[in-house]
Order: sequence, then structure tokens, then C-alpha cells
Amino acid sequence: MEHIDFDVVKSANAEFKGATVRINIYKHRRQTVQYILPHDHEKLSQAELLVVDEAAGIPLQLVKSLLGPYLVFLSSTVNGYEGTGCSLSLKLLQQLEEQSRVPAKSTKGFVSGFLFEKIELSESIRYDSGDPIEIWLNALLCLDVSNAIPILSRLPPPSECDLYYVNRDTLFSYHKDSEIFLQRMMALYVASHYKNSPNDLQLMADAPAHHLFVLLGPVDESKNQLPDIMCVIQVCLEGKISRVSAMKSLNKSLKPSGDQIPWKFSEQFRDLDFPSLSGGRIVRIATHPSAMRLGYGSQAVELLIRYYEGQLTPLSDIVVEEEMQTLPIRVTEAAKNNTVTGEHSCMVLKPLNNDEVEVDGSIQWGFFSPFYKDFRKRFTSLLASTFRAMECKLAMRIIDPKINFTEQEHTTTASDIFSGLSPYDMERLKAYVDKLVDFPLILDLVPTLAHLYFQEKIPVNLSPVQASLLLCIGLQNQNISYIETQQSATPLVPQSQGQLATTDADSSNECDDSNSRKPRNNSSNKSRNNRSINSGRNNPNRNSNSRNLSKCHILWI
Repeated sequence: MEHIDFDVVKSANAEFKGATVRINIYKHRRQTVQYILPHDHEKLSQAELLVVDEAAGIPLQLVKSLLGPYLVFLSSTVNGYEGTGCSLSLKLLQQLEEQSRVPAKSTKGFVSGFLFEKIELSESIRYDSGDPIEIWLNALLCLDVSNAIPILSRLPPPSECDLYYVNRDTLFSYHKDSEIFLQRMMALYVASHYKNSPNDLQLMADAPAHHLFVLLGPVDESKNQLPDIMCVIQVCLEGKISRVSAMKSLNKSLKPSGDQIPWKFSEQFRDLDFPSLSGGRIVRIATHPSAMRLGYGSQAVELLIRYYEGQLTPLSDIVVEEEMQTLPIRVTEAAKNNTVTGEHSCMVLKPLNNDEVEVDGSIQWGFFSPFYKDFRKRFTSLLASTFRAMECKLAMRIIDPKINFTEQEHTTTASDIFSGLSPYDMERLKAYVDKLVDFPLILDLVPTLAHLYFQEKIPVNLSPVQASLLLCIGLQNQNISYIETQQSATPLVPQSQGQLATTDADSSNECDDSNSRKPRNNSSNKSRNNRSINSGRNNPNRNSNSRNLSKCHILWI
């Protein structure tokens, strides 16, 4: 009986509308069943059993913090229109399964730590088994596609694969082969990304600015079968926003829907010229699960870049043009974590080479140079606070510091260095170099030296390990003990030829010539889907050396 054997506690929070949040049981022995918010994981110190419902809808960092020395049930709907995505299986469950196997192998029968068990339930939630309405709904919205991923016949070299432009009218024609192709595309989306919904299907079908590309393996015309699809890319064309609209949105702090990159860029840098440019945003890139990290995603992006540069055109004309390499640059790093993965989001931009763009060889990043320098300055300043917990390997890749200098490149003057150091500071540094004092005496100068070095004002040659240590101690304010706890190997050297896409998620599909149009190399014709910019003039207040642009093409992620 209530109040004798147990008590029910209602929530005082108006948002919960009087929901039950705790039950105190007194019969036989005291027990408590309590609902807590994911952020209140510190209340679990005396818990015996924890049940997390729809765990994929909670940021992964919080889910990991909920795990502890007690029995944990994690449940999540990963299929159907109520599915919350594959973030658990892609990020957490695989890691837990590997950690569960390690003790069992190393302790010779005695299992320490925790034991991981995975149980899959396939019974319908809202329908009877075999209900035709559910079957029809799953087929219509591509909800039950987890088993639609085909087995690859072989893994060809990425250089032998070709990029195809998908005709969406044919894709959604409900033809038998087109339907198989669509189901496989959605299957790879589900297998490669954390969150999926029927809205994704609607964007693929109806959004006028969205375009689909697939990377297919070699086609054997003697066989009547669809080729292997190694990668799928979904692109959204954005930009060409008038200066008046950009100024109105910035002045009123408005965030119009669509055109995510132009609005985010103008918001971060308060720039009115960038939204007038046009570009393509890679919405999704999905690689076949059996072909992850084999270069297919990079090959697809490279061919996509050449396509929007006008080097690839339809099959009718084939003329090979030598490719020009332009490096992608990062211009914004989201300080707020992703709500699904708990990780930070990064916006990477790549200017596309085009005959209509004036090229100034004296500026490394062209009209992006002032924005890139501003981003590096802001990011290095935030490493001591917002990004303090970021791995130094990742921070080094984002900053991409110049490690090696030549004598010809030494343009730094004494005033650049002494601007942040007093004569007394220089005396302390000299004493430390001469081994007359210990490190704590000059510890307060390390952040200043680190900022000068990563701004390339101190042209000193450091090894990647030395630069990483300077970043950890000087920019992230970490101590030596923290660095010792990092079990990773030597930090990765920043790649001079960086990857445009930070994710190599993939998707596999089979498509015949009726479903796709194959672009080929051609230097004489420009892509029909290429969008030009009416004006891309640089802001003279940002960089006096910036060049004027008549037209420009950009690919962004």
C-alpha cells in the first residue's frame, strides 16, 4: 500500500507536468527507483542498476559518463521512423564490445571489468507481425534497409572508379532497378551516419538545390547486373545571396533557413561579401561499410571537385586536362558540441580553380587568407578554454603549423617578438637557456612564446613532437603529468596535402545507365551544374593584399 510499503514522488518541474520521478520502497528493505536527467550522472555512485532508454538520442559523451561499476541496460530504436540513428553502434557499442573481449583473452578464464552482451529485438512495436501496412510503409520511406547493403564483388583501386551524376527523376520512378538502387543508397546512409529520418528521403527527392553523385566500380558490360557503388555524395548548391539580404540578416541577428555555409560564415566573420559567392556544400558522404578507409571517399571528393571546376563533363566529350591541386582550409570550428556525438563540428572550405578566377601567387590562400588567419588566431586563443580537452593531435591538424623554416622565409623582426616580452622576460629566458634557473621560473612565458610560434612570428624549426608539447603546455595550459597520461603515439604531422572531407563514411549502390549520367574529363566545357558568382570582391579592410574577384567557385563541407 502507498505510504506504508512505498511512496511516490512527483516532479515539481512544470515542464514534467507532475510526472513521477521517484518511488521509495520500504517493504522488506529500502529501495529506490528514480528518474534522473543524463547530466545528473554524479547521482549514480550508489546505483545497482541503470536503465537508459533511447540512448542514441543522448550525446555520446553523456552516455559514456553514465557507465559505471553497476549493471547497465542501454536500449535504442535504430530502425523505422522512430529510429534515433546508429550513433550507438558506430561510436559506443563497438568500443564496449572490444573492451569486453580484451580481459577475457588476457586473464585465462577469469573475466575482469565488465561483460558486454548485445540483444536485438525485431518484433514490431505498432503493428502485428507481417502486417502489410507496415511492409508498405517501410518500402515507401526506405525504413527497413539495414539488410539492403550488398556484398561487394571486389574492391577495385580507387583510381579505376568513376563518378556518376544520378538522375533523380529516374531514381524515384519506382522502376524495379531504380528502387533497388534507392534502397541501397538509403541503406548506406543509415550504416554510415548517426541520425537518419524520412526527411532525408524528401530532400533527396524534392530539394531543387540538392544533387546526388555515386562512385561506381568498373562496369562489366558483358554481365547484366548493376555495378558496385563504392560511395555516395549528396551536394547542396548554396550562395548567391544579395548584399542587402546579408546586411539585413546580420543587423537583426537573423538565421534564415537554407544556405547554411554562407550564413554561418557571414555570422562568424561579419562579412557581407561572402554570401554573394556560390558554392556546393557536401551534405553527406557515405562509403560502403566494407570499403571504409581505403580511399574511395577521397577519390569521390576529388572527382567531384574536378566536376565543379569544369574538368568533368558528360560522356559525349572526353579530353583529359591536368588537374590543379588546391588545399582545403578550415575557417570555423564550432565551440558548441554536437548534440548527438558530443564532438565539435568543423567547416572546411576549398576554393575551386577556374579560368574566370584571377590567381595571385603571392597569397597562399587567395581571398580566404584573411579569414584563415583570423580563424587560426581565434582557435589558438580558445585552446585554453573551450577546446582545452581536445586531443593535441587534432589541434595540431587544425592549426597546421609551419614547422620548418628557411633563411629566405625569415621575415620576422625583433619588434614582432619583443612586443609581448619585456627586458626582464628576456633575461629570464636567457638564464633558463644557460641552465641557471629551472622551468617554473619561465612557465608564465610559455603561452606567449607558443602564441608567437603558432602565429609564425618565431621562425624556429621544431619537430612535430616538440610542436605538440608546446601546444599542450603553452596553448592548452596542460601540465607534464597530463601529457604523460596520453597513451597515444607521436602526434601526427599536419598533412600538407590535407583531405577535403574529414569523414570517410560511405554508401554502396548499384546503378545502370538509366539511373545515372556519367561525367568525364573535359577542359573545354564547363559543368552545367556549376554556379557562378556575380561578384566576389574582397573586403579591403581585411587584407590590403587581397585580390579582386570577378567570379569564383567554392566547394564547402
